[in-house]
This record gives sequence, structure tokens and C-alpha cells, in this order.
Amino acid sequence: MKKEHLLAALLTAAMLTSCGSRTVSQTSSESGVPPTVVTASSADSSEPASAETTVTDSAKNPENSTVTTENNTSADSSGAPSAQNDYSEENSELSSDGPSLIDISIFSEGLPGISVSYDNSCVYEYGSAKGFDFTLVLDLDKWEGNTSPEQLVTASQLFWECYPRMYTRFGTTSGAPKDVTLAVENEGYSPAYTMGDFVHLHDEWLRDYPEDFDCLTHEFAHVIQNGWDGEFCEYSDYIERFADFCRYEYAFRSGAFNDSNWTLWTPDYEGDLASSNRFFVWLDYTYSTPSKDIMLDFFRVCYEQSYPSDQWDSAWQEIFSGTALEGRSISDVWDEFASSDFAYLSSDGTYGTSELLSTYDIRSKIA
Repeated sequence: MKKEHLLAALLTAAMLTSCGSRTVSQTSSESGVPPTVVTASSADSSEPASAETTVTDSAKNPENSTVTTENNTSADSSGAPSAQNDYSEENSELSSDGPSLIDISIFSEGLPGISVSYDNSCVYEYGSAKGFDFTLVLDLDKWEGNTSPEQLVTASQLFWECYPRMYTRFGTTSGAPKDVTLAVENEGYSPAYTMGDFVHLHDEWLRDYPEDFDCLTHEFAHVIQNGWDGEFCEYSDYIERFADFCRYEYAFRSGAFNDSNWTLWTPDYEGDLASSNRFFVWLDYTYSTPSKDIMLDFFRVCYEQSYPSDQWDSAWQEIFSGTALEGRSISDVWDEFASSDFAYLSSDGTYGTSELLSTYDIRSKIA
């Protein structure tokens, strides 16, 4: 998140009153620079699964900040947010006073296997995936209709497909929330930011950049981080680089939207670890194994805050322990990456499968 937006973000969080009361907690980031957008070819929608929330970083080298938040959404005896489960004629639309009417059935039809209800300007979605129960609350209290109803459904589908996968791999280590709120609102930020379990998406973003749904995958990855502190990362930018890693590896519908409008930069453009959104994709693909998940170890070290930023030579030795990189320095590993074809092959999928994915089947390795 840009520094000038942090105060606005904190004030927004403090003032939220719809969909239950909330207090502040977790990491956030934001980019005010729009991504390069090229229309992608349509792709068949996959079965939705569950997911959680995070901050988007659509541009290179955003400034970021860390904020912590806790969700105190009112719950019934089952622990789920209180909401109506059955619908009458009068509550079948989201808001008769809003900028646009939405037939609630489009969420039910678009989210097979997910229970959907509506109450108090919010759509409540409940479901299970990968052995865990998740809830997405779509907060429309400040929605002005710029994001279309169909786009709202697609954003929900992204959550249910992407978040549970990230949660299963990383969120169980950080104790990430399984209940997430996505607020679509016309406020003073762009395109999105995350505080704790609460993701904010600007109402005009998907109207103006209709292929950039995976800004939400980035934001949901910040929810998974659940409180990383930049002072305990080698570079505070690792907070954003991990979210970029998740945006690429866990891209919605296998990159049908992401790969035509958001790219992995090469070392010619990103000359170091702090700015490279490709290095961690390479590290995971090349050195993670079924018995030794090197990115999970990286995630754990960042989350546990075991090493201050000036002690990361030791951190990397812990991360590399038990892998083919054991005993090597991070600078040596960077040099290996920077001299590989992986570092330079195009990730642009505008006209079909990218050169990178044609050469390396990166996403097939991920559960």
C-alpha cells in the first residue's frame, strides 16, 4: 500500500459498520499503477473451491505497510456469520436502494456446492474445500454498481477456487483466517488493499481493467500471510513478492485472466531478490519436492519472525537445509536463477500458452 493511502485505509477500517463490527489486524499492500491489460481469450470456468483474502500488487516495486486486524463478525451457534438461508420474493435482490439490482440466484447458480444467503447489504457464502470450512462475506454496503453483478460472481468463484489451495499449503502454518470479507467500494484507494481478514477492492477497478481478477489472488495471499513483519524479512518487499508468487502459481482458472495482463519480469528488469516476482516461482519449481517444500519453509521463517533482516544469511541456511541447495549462499542461488532460461522466457499468455509454461509445467506441480 502506498504511504499516502495508509491513513485512509485505517480510517476506512475503523468506520466500517456493515456486515457486523470489525477491529483492525494484518498485512496490507496496494498499487496505484494499473497493470498492462490485454484482452485474454475466454476459458471454461472450473469448479469453484474455497479460498481466503489478500492485498493486490499490480505494479512493480509497490510500497507496502503492515497492519493487523481481527474479524469480530457476529456468529450464530455454529460459528458462521448470521444470515438468512432461505429466500422470499422480497429478499431475492441484493438491494432495492442500490445502484443496480442483483438476482441472488446468480450467486447460487455460479457457485455450485456453496451455500449462499443475503442480509444487511452482504452476500454470505459458506462451503468446504480440502477438508476445511470457509466463509466469504461479500460486503456491498459501499458498492456503487461499477463492478458488474457478473464480475462479483466471478470474484466469488476466484475466492473458492484459489483461497483453499493457498490455505492448505501455507495458511495452516500461519493460522490464517478461514472467514474472509471482500468489500467492493468506491473509496480513496486503487486498486485494492488488505487488512487482516478484510480485503478492499475499488468498485471501479474491474470495470476499467476487466481481466485483472487475479489482483484478488494477490490480496488473498496477504490474508494467508496473517501478519508478516517486514523487519523480520531479508527485505520488507518479500511481503509483496510472496503475494506475487501466489498470484502466478495459484492464478484463477490456470491463468486464463492473469497470464494475458500481468507478467513475470526478467532479471534485466528486476535485478535483485527484493524486486523479483519470478525468483520464487523458479525456486519452488526447481527445488521444492514432495518431501521438502522449500517455499513452505520460506513462508514459515517469515511468519515465525525467527530472523531479523540483518541475519538472513542464517535464515537462508535454515530454508535450504535438507534440499539440494544446502550449504549454498543466497547470492550463489540468485546467480543460478539469473543465468537460467527460466529467468528470461516470456510469461505472456495473450495468444495462448506462454513460452515459460510451454517449457516448464509450473502449475501442475501444485495441489
